[in-house]
Formats: sequence, C-alpha cells, structure tokens
Amino acid sequence: MITGLIRECQAPLQLPYLLEALKTKHGVQLSATLLTRYLKRELGMSYRRIGIVGKHYDDHKNLLKRQLAAAEYIRLLKSQREVINVDESIIRSTDQRTRGWVKQGKRIFTSKAVRLPQISMIGAISSKGKTFYAINQGKNNSLTFSLFMLNLIQELDSLDPGWRKTTTILLDNASIHRAKSTKANFEAFGLPIMFLAPYSFKMAAVEKLFSFVKNRDLNPLVVRAYSK
Repeated sequence: MITGLIRECQAPLQLPYLLEALKTKHGVQLSATLLTRYLKRELGMSYRRIGIVGKHYDDHKNLLKRQLAAAEYIRLLKSQREVINVDESIIRSTDQRTRGWVKQGKRIFTSKAVRLPQISMIGAISSKGKTFYAINQGKNNSLTFSLFMLNLIQELDSLDPGWRKTTTILLDNASIHRAKSTKANFEAFGLPIMFLAPYSFKMAAVEKLFSFVKNRDLNPLVVRAYSK
C-alpha cells in the first residue's frame, strides 16, 4: 500500500503527502513518527537534502552526452591511462554541517563554527590516488585556474616528464574552463583535456576531496582526518 503510493508520487517524496494519501485513499491514519519508522526500517529509506538540477538534466541530448562521456572515461581507465579531475569549490565556514538530531520543539546551533571570508579551493585528484590543491582568498577566475594548472604541470613534470602520454585532465564545463584564454593555455601547455558531459556529478571524483576537507578536516566536532 505505502510502496504503491511512493511509486505514484513525484519526487521529492514528503511525509504530508503520504499521510494524506493513506487517509483519503485507504482510510488509514498513521502518525508521522510511525510512518517515518516504517520508511527507515522496512524500506531502508532516509530523509536527505533535496538536490536541485537544471530543467534540462534529463534531456535526451544530455543523457546521450553523459553515456558517451562515461564510455570514454571507462575506455581511458581500461587503457591504464591516468585521469586527473580538476575543479573549484568555496569554503564559507569551518563547520559545514547542515543537519543534526534534536528533541522536538528545540532548535539546534553550533558556537564553534567560524564564518570565513571568501575562501576558494582548487583541487585535483587522479585515478591513481594523487591529490593536489591550492587555497586562495577571493573568487576563482580564469587567471587563478591557469596559475593552478601551471603549478600542477610543474609538479607532474617533476614526477614524470612524459606524463602527457599517459594522462588525461578531466574538467567540467565551467566558463573559466572554456574561456578563450584558458583554451589557449591548454594548447600552449600541450595538455590532453577531456570535458565532462552536462550534469556528470558522479564522474567528478574531485568532489569527494572537497567533501572530505569540508566535512572532516574542517569539522571541529567529528574525528579529524589522519594519516598513518
């Protein structure tokens, strides 16, 4: 009965809809607590933040682009080519948590978080586990991105002068990655570049690096990251 209502519902699924549908369609009245417990324990569901994507996310053209990009990505990995994903992020606070458990009727705050000025991070992570990053104050632009890429190239050259033959740089379609000056630098540096398809969030491995920094290294109330 409940699973049928879930299939009929358009995402995002919320308790008020289910409670009302159970009452009007089936004459069943449940408490929000009982329904929540059923969704968690019996159906293995969890209450998560709603992600917002563009209206063209599921367009046939974009779906096809993502399939082609995924196929190329798999081909590169199968050929033992190293893929380095580069992207940018913003750090606004020393505590990135947005949710926490609290008793009903109470509000939840943290006094340990420090609001930061505009702190920007450029990171890179490779399919072989190498990580690179830079921190700067202010917004990232094509200049800061090109400077990061120049330093990344110097680091890769020091590790292996012939890395261009076995490596691909993976980027999303942000404007600073597509700028004329940036593309000119790519050609001047002789970089093997691959662009992600639209909305290819799961192929952007560097997002895991950003998440780890924000939710572990900067979170004062969670066990901090460490290395052995």
